Amino acid sequence: TGFGRYTRVWTVKTDGSELTNHTADVDVTFSDTGMSDLATGNGTPPVWIDNATLVVSGSARGATSIYRIPLGKGEAEAITAENRRVLQFAVSDDGKTLVYVAGAIDQPFRLFASTVRGKRKTVLHDPNEALVSEVEITAPIELDVTAPDGGDVQTWLLPPHGLKPEGQVKYSLIVQIHGGPHSMYGHGMFHEMQVMAGRGYGMLFCNPRGSSGYGEAFAIGTRGAWGESDMPDVIAAVDEASKLDWVDSERLGVTGGSYGGYLTNWIISHDDRFKAAVTQRCVSNFHSFVGTSDIGFDFGIYEFDGTPWKDAEKLLRYSPISFVDHIQTPLLIIHSEQDIRCPIEQAEQMYTALRYLDREVAFVRIPEEGHELSRSGTPSRRVARLHHLIGWFDSHL
Repeated sequence: TGFGRYTRVWTVKTDGSELTNHTADVDVTFSDTGMSDLATGNGTPPVWIDNATLVVSGSARGATSIYRIPLGKGEAEAITAENRRVLQFAVSDDGKTLVYVAGAIDQPFRLFASTVRGKRKTVLHDPNEALVSEVEITAPIELDVTAPDGGDVQTWLLPPHGLKPEGQVKYSLIVQIHGGPHSMYGHGMFHEMQVMAGRGYGMLFCNPRGSSGYGEAFAIGTRGAWGESDMPDVIAAVDEASKLDWVDSERLGVTGGSYGGYLTNWIISHDDRFKAAVTQRCVSNFHSFVGTSDIGFDFGIYEFDGTPWKDAEKLLRYSPISFVDHIQTPLLIIHSEQDIRCPIEQAEQMYTALRYLDREVAFVRIPEEGHELSRSGTPSRRVARLHHLIGWFDSHL
């Protein structure tokens, strides 16, 4: 596995012999690649339920499920087949009972129990039951989106809270782009997007080329072509959502973090339809990223398909900083000062260039935080980040 390649289920004898791939023909990645600001992690390691069967996490089409793998058969059966994200699971000592944590886009995570075949499912504990009864949680709409090349782009839309019927009121729409790129949005609650929907925004999110969950070929399709391969999928989702009678296509916003920050930068340097953008923990320059990021020397060189000393022209051709003079969209940059995954110099280059060009830009530097601020940072700074993020869209949309 690695850099978009799918995780398979293997066994090996304790003496190192008989290395066997049991899911070579199953185009599912056996890890949790779901994205959420309520939970991170890669699922539970494989668990034996008898001497010939494993259960393991797997991700497909926005759902992280528990799969049953009968060894030697090249098969994988989804035990939890609903549209949910399963975070963790455990199997009882007798191999008969499965206990797991799962949630949905409009349902915080709960503790479930079932048989190891997924039957007789019950809720053991719902820690957010009282909270859910007091707050508004928006249910998603799944849109049918076709990419320019004819492929499907799985897309969800959270309507704004208080949506008026029959197009009586027009609402702003913000598209949110996940990081990775080899992760996926899907059937797990995203606090940030629920907050923004509650604020009155339509929140659009999709899984463009490069995302996990749609086959390995789809996931590795962005290698050496970031921006060119994936932006058309995002724009197709925006175009489809803009057909809804309540969407104001004159008030569109875009945001994302990490790879999503990269694609935000790329999109606004190639399309001027967005009236506001927020780029978070972004990448702007592949040439300098390779030598400054903690993963620049492996992930960077592989993903960008080149090195600064041999392929400078290519790396800069796919870097948003090379097109910064095309940006007219008001841009807020949010970046943590201790981020070593996407070093803050990536944000500083964008800010300096846009200031030089006399464009509308603001820069929020978050002290003492790293790349995981929005998911596991200090609570007060997570709240401050949300105020800046939503405040920028409030003032421009």
